[in-house]
Amino acid sequence: MHFFETLNYTGLGNRLYWPPSMVASSLNTRAASVAANPRGLLQDRQQYLVSNPKSLSEEKRTTICEELLKQIYEKAKFLRSLKTTPSSLNASGDNISSTSSSSSSSSSSSPGGSVRAARIPTKSEVIFELLELKYLYCLLNPVPVTDEQLLVDTQPKKTIKIRWSFVDPDTKEETRLQYQFHNTVRIPMREVLKALRTQTAKQFDFNGGFAKIELVEKHYKILESADGVKNTTFKLTKKTYQALNLDDCILMPLKKPGPVLGVNESIELRVTWHAAVNPRTLPVELLKSGSRIVEKMIDTGVNFFDPSFGNTLPKLVDDAFESSVHQMIALSTNLETSKFSLELAKNRVGSVFATVGVHPSEASEVSFETESEKLLVVLKEGGVIGVGECGIKRTETTTEEDLEKQKQWFRFQVKTAQQLGLPLFLNEQNGFDVLFQIIKEEARADGRDTLSVPALVNCFNSSAEALESYLSMGFYIGVTGLLCNDARNQNLLPLISKIPLDRLVVSTDAPYLTPFTMPKPFPKQNQPCLLAHVVIKIANVLGVHPSIIARKSTENAQRFLNLPAILFDGHLHSYDEGTELNPIVSYYGPRHAKKGDGEAKKPEAKPADNKDEKKVEAEVVPKVVEYPFPTFEFAGAVYRCTEKEKRLLDHQKERSNVEALRQLIADLELNPL
Repeated sequence: MHFFETLNYTGLGNRLYWPPSMVASSLNTRAASVAANPRGLLQDRQQYLVSNPKSLSEEKRTTICEELLKQIYEKAKFLRSLKTTPSSLNASGDNISSTSSSSSSSSSSSPGGSVRAARIPTKSEVIFELLELKYLYCLLNPVPVTDEQLLVDTQPKKTIKIRWSFVDPDTKEETRLQYQFHNTVRIPMREVLKALRTQTAKQFDFNGGFAKIELVEKHYKILESADGVKNTTFKLTKKTYQALNLDDCILMPLKKPGPVLGVNESIELRVTWHAAVNPRTLPVELLKSGSRIVEKMIDTGVNFFDPSFGNTLPKLVDDAFESSVHQMIALSTNLETSKFSLELAKNRVGSVFATVGVHPSEASEVSFETESEKLLVVLKEGGVIGVGECGIKRTETTTEEDLEKQKQWFRFQVKTAQQLGLPLFLNEQNGFDVLFQIIKEEARADGRDTLSVPALVNCFNSSAEALESYLSMGFYIGVTGLLCNDARNQNLLPLISKIPLDRLVVSTDAPYLTPFTMPKPFPKQNQPCLLAHVVIKIANVLGVHPSIIARKSTENAQRFLNLPAILFDGHLHSYDEGTELNPIVSYYGPRHAKKGDGEAKKPEAKPADNKDEKKVEAEVVPKVVEYPFPTFEFAGAVYRCTEKEKRLLDHQKERSNVEALRQLIADLELNPL
């Protein structure tokens, strides 16, 4: 039996291909037992994926091939050492570790302060790396590797095609764009980013930025006939989206049987572009002073499970991305909502993260004896960013029995969070004395003065004494739209200045606590895209620029939750050149100019006031000069050019991109007559 047949891929089920979410971090961050990235000549593999390997000298090619062959055999040896049971694959055959960056895979400090060990690569990742090494060898060496124990032949030239869409914000027309990468099985995100920008600029007069880039993974299932016989008919069951960062790579999917690398693969990307500055969702105050760059934000608390959202969840998330909210935390209140939040997080990997827990409002309704073990199982499944919301909530109707159940659930969740090393999401309403006492007891049980994991007091609205105590324990303080409600913020407003900026995070708590500082009419429910109004209110109270609050709260949330960094371009869409760059009094115009609109229109001159008897001078029509050679007019100047240059210039002029046209004139080295 051949080696690749002994790898036992029965765990893959009936999948036709391995999904493109199998994006591995670079080898230089892998465990020491794994063959490191080829050093010296092979330190950057990508430079050897060239269309013409003959351009290398014979000596250099031989040296490279020898090093490659050495790496191939080392990788194969390591692969043989792995157990045949595909423990790194789940039941459906998906790689549990999807798109991961080199930074997140390397040794780093966890939220609790412990140092993480280097991650051992999954079997599927090792197989991909072995196939990639062999493909590189085949490109550079006319004699391919034929040893069947090193997996099947991979000599055919490889092409990866990326596809994405651009939606015109004015006409709402969607245009599909694509770009091909030849002779490669791995595309660094820096190359993807370059292709996205250049190809989009060719089709549209667009010089703005994007809010998010996601890898789209399509999930299929094989349909069976009535007699139970499997056929080759596939049905798309769902799509999942994985946020990418600058250190990621997009890999060519592996296919069965084999597994083998494909030849021509199409990878779909979902690109979310920034919306125009909008006084409702993205107020101009959030822009950095004197620029059109917006800060990214993280919403640390959204109740996505609320029935009022209905079927609008995909649009809700997309609207948040366009409004510079690039990551969100999906809160949970019981076992059912915990599963819902986890499923949502799996569909928007890197963008939405889930907490699992029992809210104090639900504690009296959830049986601790039956549900605590189930909750623990969900927490240990993975993919959970924190425990909560949990805490103590006292109301006029809270009985002593209810309070005891709350204390039981809260103590259990604090212990579980410390055991699993997960951050805590606290919710306290009129129960600071009980909550803080339990926290101190659990901390002392571990011989510490504070908890071993970070904690966030979500939707803080307690006393000055409580604030001081929370800060003394190193907790983060969450501020919501409650601050924007003058009828309810009397207690919170004077305490904002006492919250250190390195302990402040913001959230919407959507669909609740709508920020009433936003322009009317107020929406029926709060949404993550309205987070900017909370940021601006805090900035106004503290007397600082809103971009400072946005940046600090984002840094705090990333540190508190150890969130992965994802691609984010703070540049907004283009605006009329006549727009005044005043971040307080003016709003920017359309995101990009329409084709055929020409340059930005100047304001029409007001007619003369007859009462003042002012005379309007007749407009002087300039004399048209005809030249015996091709010319091009731009910005009041006439340039001599060839017929070919004129066609290029006219084509660029139709796109209404003034800066690109200026650059083209400079590149052609044209001088005005």
